[in-house]
Amino acid sequence: MAYEITRPKAAQVDEIAALWHRAWHEGHHEIAPAALVALRDAQSFPARARAE
Repeated sequence: MAYEITRPKAAQVDEIAALWHRAWHEGHHEIAPAALVALRDAQSFPARARAE
């Protein structure tokens, strides 16, 4: 099975960001420093999802 990773289309960014935000907090909130957890709010993920 082969996969191709491409940049997300503008219409996909919000959905990707919401999934990433939820998964990041589920996987990191107990082990990451509180300051980093605070920085990873829902508003930080759309920009990161669009980044090159």
